Amino acid sequence: MKIYRPVKTNWVSQKYGAANTAPTMIALYESMGLKGHNGFDFAEGEGRPVYWNSDLKGRVVSLTTDLKLGLGVEVRTLENEKFHQHRHWHFSSLMCKVGQILEPGDIMGLCGMTGYATGPHDHYDIKPLVYENGIFRHEFPDNGYFGAIDPEPFFTNIFILDYVMQLKNIEGQIAVITEIIKRLKESIEIFIKGRNTK
Repeated sequence: MKIYRPVKTNWVSQKYGAANTAPTMIALYESMGLKGHNGFDFAEGEGRPVYWNSDLKGRVVSLTTDLKLGLGVEVRTLENEKFHQHRHWHFSSLMCKVGQILEPGDIMGLCGMTGYATGPHDHYDIKPLVYENGIFRHEFPDNGYFGAIDPEPFFTNIFILDYVMQLKNIEGQIAVITEIIKRLKESIEIFIKGRNTK
């Protein structure tokens, strides 16, 4: 699994962990029971689109619509029998629904600063999940970050729509190469038939 920038602006204003947390925010996170910031903050302009930023398809499993807490989207992915919960937060409005399957680059909502936010941005965090007896639970619930892990090992600093465009270009090139191979095969078959009839 890879994750990409969910917004066009190339500015990660805060990363994961106490060492990467803005000093002015430590007290707030500690008051919430966190050691520090539990994800990445992608700064973006108010009302700008926020896109599903994984190379995997994801299912929207919940929406938070309380403006005081913040508008948020939780998405679940599955790869090689491993589940992850992805959370995007602080939207000004939501543009997806529970049960929706998100493709890479699908719009989820518009950037905002609902909930605990000092400016418009998309907060992103990722939590490994364990599925047992029909119930999902966080794999690391007591890690000081409510089960969230550092997104850095999964992160490639490319805007998700640029990644999707690269895929489309590759798919187009593969289609052209496939057509060339098909025509070459047909030409070889015609040539061989012609030789065999002589």
